[in-house]
Amino acid sequence: MASITWTSGIAYAPTVELIVNQQSQNIAENYSTIAWSLVLHRPSYVSSSSAKAYAVKIDGVTVASGTTTIGGSGDKIIASGTVNVPHNSDGTKPNMPFSFTQEIGITWTNNQPTGNASGSGTMTLTTIPRASSGSLSNASPNLGDAVTINIARASTAFTHEVYVDWYAGAWTKLTTGGKVATSLAWTVPKSYANNIPNSLSGGGRLLIETYSGTTFIGSTILNFTGNVPDTAEFRPTISQVAIAEAVAGLAAQFAAFVKNKSKLTVTTTAAGAYGSTIAAYRTEVLGTPYTGNPATTAELTSAGTVTVLVTVTDSRGRTATHSSTVTVVDYYTPTITDFKVLRATSAGVEDNDDGNYMKAIMNFSIAPVGNKNSKSYKIEYKKQADTTWIQASSGNVYALNSSYLSATALLGLDFAYDIRLTITDYFGSVAQIFQVGAAFTLIDFAANGQGLAIGKVYEGLAMLELFGDMLIQNRGQDTKLLLEQLQGNAGIEIGNQDLAGLSYIDFHSAGTGTDYDVRLITTGGDTTDGHGTLIVEGWEIRLDAAANIIFKQAPRVGTDYLPWANNIKQFHNVPASNYMAIFDTNGTTYGVTIFVSDERLKKNIRDFDDDGLAKVMAIQHKKFDWRDGHKLDDVGYIAQQLQTIDPAFVYGVLQTDGTEMLSPDVSKILPAVTRAIQQLNDKISTQQATIDALEARLSALENKA
Repeated sequence: MASITWTSGIAYAPTVELIVNQQSQNIAENYSTIAWSLVLHRPSYVSSSSAKAYAVKIDGVTVASGTTTIGGSGDKIIASGTVNVPHNSDGTKPNMPFSFTQEIGITWTNNQPTGNASGSGTMTLTTIPRASSGSLSNASPNLGDAVTINIARASTAFTHEVYVDWYAGAWTKLTTGGKVATSLAWTVPKSYANNIPNSLSGGGRLLIETYSGTTFIGSTILNFTGNVPDTAEFRPTISQVAIAEAVAGLAAQFAAFVKNKSKLTVTTTAAGAYGSTIAAYRTEVLGTPYTGNPATTAELTSAGTVTVLVTVTDSRGRTATHSSTVTVVDYYTPTITDFKVLRATSAGVEDNDDGNYMKAIMNFSIAPVGNKNSKSYKIEYKKQADTTWIQASSGNVYALNSSYLSATALLGLDFAYDIRLTITDYFGSVAQIFQVGAAFTLIDFAANGQGLAIGKVYEGLAMLELFGDMLIQNRGQDTKLLLEQLQGNAGIEIGNQDLAGLSYIDFHSAGTGTDYDVRLITTGGDTTDGHGTLIVEGWEIRLDAAANIIFKQAPRVGTDYLPWANNIKQFHNVPASNYMAIFDTNGTTYGVTIFVSDERLKKNIRDFDDDGLAKVMAIQHKKFDWRDGHKLDDVGYIAQQLQTIDPAFVYGVLQTDGTEMLSPDVSKILPAVTRAIQQLNDKISTQQATIDALEARLSALENKA
């Protein structure tokens, strides 16, 4: 209630009051009913009979006017009534004006004129509820779920239209059957997933418009989150996995996959779901993973049933797997188990003195591979001084454990021979050479008197030819074998360039009865000089004085690496963690190297969800000087500070004094850095999505207006 009172300021003179009261509200029609009354107060008797004019205005509208008399005493209601005052469209009505005028025009005691009465004031009316509010039975439903849109209305006369916006920037009407009163049942479309191909959830909006009849009252917007369900319908699918031979010619030859030879080409046909795309392919065969599509495996190292497991990951991070098997036929390289050759008589009896027939004893096998592997063998011979091989026998079998006796006398008594057995399959050949010496004689002199053979017939291969072991002993002084050239070069050759086998030199120095203290062994190699391997079986190789070790890269690079004056004392490999530490002669390490990160070396692979951003932000960058003065870089990290952030950020290598020298472990720091980048990208993407949504909503509201 509000009121205004006029007074003349003269004691006991009449006063006029306008009383205004908010009586009721009509929510549907958005107005308030205002009751008013204009009252004349006469504390003393008034002597007047003439007509006096009056007028009353409510909300700027004259609600009453006319004339009245003011004579008499006591209170008199000049006029009263009610009026409907409309509210603003949002239901508010602030500062509603009201006023009155009333003619008085009399002279009071002592000839004092009263003047005429008037007054004005304002009144704020109670706000009328307008747009209905809303809520969802589930504000974060899965796509495909049924939800109820609940509407709380201010008047039973209100009805509503409901709209939705899902990444369209425009509203789609849901109340296609007409306006609703207090609720609407709605199934969130599964097709909404097409708009979020790279995410598991998205944000949508619901617009509730309130009407009174056909009159628009107001609107309310609800936000909701739609989630992509983790069901088969929303996961990627693999429709086909095609497995083929990757090595040319094998399928035509064997019609099967062959152990140690075949490689698989695995081609996967896969599709995303509801707009997602295939982001990654992973194929696992015999425990080794391969990426990409198609994927080509390494050679299959197992025979029998081999499982091919394919996993695809879509742009939402959802996966699908497909398992299939292939049969791999066993294969092994042609194998010569035994091969030796004797001089024999025509009857096959061993005779190393006078036998000139060849008796070969052999045991070999070739993998049948389903009886589709090619097979052959041959025996050849030549004088050791010759270069041309002569075939003595051949055949086509997968396995043979037998002996061969030449039909004629092939081995002259005066010559040593190389006898070669070669077995061949589809993939290649394996050969083994056996040497047969000349017929035995203890000492044989060259015909020209310029050569000598011991244990064999002299063949003219060298000034001194020896068949059998040789022992050189000496008593009371050092024993040595001296090679001294008068011109040209001097050298020692061990082994036969046509005969595969191990060559070694044993050194005895401890006098403890061991087989050897240090052994040099040669193995491997191919048709290129210098491609064999020298194995040193000993405790250490030491360079005394100021000697250096020079490590040279491949010839195509052609760069020599010479260590600092400290030299390199030790390479220390720790198999458990696969790192190499380099120590100087003082036992101090200046570096740890990690070489590999291949997936095939790892197991139990899982996601890394650490807070990389926090770790990276904690790293301190320092400037410093090196104590030894050699190293030039003076900006970097302090390993102990990295260790406080994450102990895995450093490697500790034990020193000779029992302490640990710490080195940054780049293989652990780098994942934290890349994780931090991903976290920043996620934040940027989220903020950008929020900006895009706000811009779309602003645009929709502007269009609505």
